[in-house]
Amino acid sequence: MVTNKAKEMAKRHFEALSHKKDGSFVLVASSLTGATWDGFVWVFNTVHDLRQCPNLGMAASRTASGVSDVLWISDKDVVLACDSGELEVWSVGPPGNTLQYRSAYSCHEDMALCLCLLEGRERLVSGGADSRVILWDVAKQEAIDSFRAHRGRVLSLGAHPTSSHCFFSTSDDGVVRLWDTRKEKPASKIFNQLQPYCRKYCSKEIYSSVSWNYIDDKSFVLGSTSGVIDVFDMRLMDLVHTCNAHRRTIHRIAYAPWSGGILASVSDDKTVLVYDTKKKSKILRCDHNDFVHGLSWHPDNHTLLTCSWDGQVLEHTVTMDTNGESNDDEKMACNGENNTIDESDCDEDVKGGSKTQLERDSLSPLDVCCEKKVKVAKDSEEEGGGG
Repeated sequence: MVTNKAKEMAKRHFEALSHKKDGSFVLVASSLTGATWDGFVWVFNTVHDLRQCPNLGMAASRTASGVSDVLWISDKDVVLACDSGELEVWSVGPPGNTLQYRSAYSCHEDMALCLCLLEGRERLVSGGADSRVILWDVAKQEAIDSFRAHRGRVLSLGAHPTSSHCFFSTSDDGVVRLWDTRKEKPASKIFNQLQPYCRKYCSKEIYSSVSWNYIDDKSFVLGSTSGVIDVFDMRLMDLVHTCNAHRRTIHRIAYAPWSGGILASVSDDKTVLVYDTKKKSKILRCDHNDFVHGLSWHPDNHTLLTCSWDGQVLEHTVTMDTNGESNDDEKMACNGENNTIDESDCDEDVKGGSKTQLERDSLSPLDVCCEKKVKVAKDSEEEGGGG
């Protein structure tokens, strides 16, 4: 556990972090100064370096606005989704992971909220509070196309593990879209949670986070503002499993890159959950002291980092058996402490086939929950959600 090194750090809210292939990671935060938000960014080689940093405030590079998300786009460059609507590019170099501002993509008319990097690392996707999804050319640092495909804020994006053209987007308009940028009309509506039919079978709240399964691209998972995790089969858009994971909004959710069944989620209920979708079991629940907004899996070893508005970064290590599955005899350790899990909230598989298969004979797989268009104005913003 990384505690605040100075009183001023208590005012800084850790928003997101992202690992590079070599295990180093970038960490971003937002801070309310007077009536405005500004941001901070750090790069560390290891968690040990973060723990030993004598003054996090002095080690930070400062941005002009708050930061909601961050990703590595190359071995030396990171991109930040900023409250100004810009995507800022910073370069990392010696000595000591010094950060230098390079440039900014400017296109969102409101806050930039989420990012995903498509396979091949040549294209970046951003989503914002202006309802836009924007596709960027990483090398040229320019927008390829801009779409206003939602009627609310774009809350999350999920890149396909092997395709450089496909990704998911979720929004507080209740719509989940599947994108294929090769098509003339790239966005397909796969769920509209505000329609009566879809409410029977999917979460009754907005899907606030999404992740594609890195090992099995036929599976994806959605996390909702009610704290429910829904696992879907991509082939027929069937809901195959659901879990009451959290009590409030799931801010981020991500499959482990080395496992086809283990995923992690973080929530505004101040908790971290690691869940095995194959065994239908919760492996770990760990607490922060404030909203938990960031998570990132280490690309090689079985560790997870989470960050929170409490100014803490927690490291979690999972033990695996010889088949690459979670070991029930050894629960995940959160900074060296075992955490007992109550399995009572884990729902079983949907009986008699997928629930969403009912009354579906006349519907196409990509439009199962969207027979009619509806106009619903709904503000699903959770207290403190989105820095």
